[in-house]
Amino acid sequence: MFLLLLYFSCSNSSENNEQSEKSSQNQEKKKDRDAKKRQGKRGKSGRRGGSQYGSWGEPEEEETSLLVESEHVSVGDVSSYLQLTGTLESEYAVSVVPEITGTCSYVYVREGDQVKKGDALAQMTNRSVDASAQRAGIELERAKREYEKIEVLYKKGVVSSRDYQEAQTSFRTAQTSFEEAQKNKGATTITSPIDGVVSIVGVQAGEQIGSTQAFQLIDPLNLRLIVAVPERDLVDIHTGQSVEIFSAYNESQNLAAEVERIGPIVDPTNGSVKLFIDLPPLNTENPVFRAGQFVRAEVELD
Repeated sequence: MFLLLLYFSCSNSSENNEQSEKSSQNQEKKKDRDAKKRQGKRGKSGRRGGSQYGSWGEPEEEETSLLVESEHVSVGDVSSYLQLTGTLESEYAVSVVPEITGTCSYVYVREGDQVKKGDALAQMTNRSVDASAQRAGIELERAKREYEKIEVLYKKGVVSSRDYQEAQTSFRTAQTSFEEAQKNKGATTITSPIDGVVSIVGVQAGEQIGSTQAFQLIDPLNLRLIVAVPERDLVDIHTGQSVEIFSAYNESQNLAAEVERIGPIVDPTNGSVKLFIDLPPLNTENPVFRAGQFVRAEVELD
């Protein structure tokens, strides 16, 4: 009996010890889990240095930094510009149209040639004009001889005053006809009316020419830009205003200009006004721009 009680007592004691050990182990495991959770949260919050992954195998979020620079605040002017585009043209462009019709026999110039006022551009022939000049010359000689003879007789009192006046009138009429015939004959040589550059040659040897343009001459050193400006922008534009001209295909090619005048009327079809911009005289040896060149203009608004 005593042995049986002693066995049960030992068994109960052994079971209690096992339960105590299990309880202690469970408490240790719980502490380890709590510690790992806290460590994982610290890893996610973004530690500097170390592995790129947190304690739970998740990638850490890297901190980003922004570089800034501080400056003193100051008051300055802010300019606004009106952007315009157009084609340059010469201020002095002349179309040469022959005064008479005829056949072009020779062309003396080519496009790009420099010419002076009065230089021959082309030669043309007209048989009718040549014949008229010849007849006028003959008639002038006849009328002159007749007048001189009547004048001598009139001074001697042989002829009347009426005969003398008729001879004088015939002579003057012959002079006028001769001068007109010579002028027409001279018109067969087409000459330059200005100093400039030949920009267009519209005739060839052997062609019939007359009332159409044969040549165009321009002044390549004095250019201007004519552009259309919306009516709403006129309040900010005035004569003498600064304008910067840029080549449409080369921004480094630029030149300062100014507003020369503003058109007097508004185009009712599009509500725009013509703006005339003058460029300064260009260099003969190396002109910055050429007539007919497409450009961009920046008008600085006040």
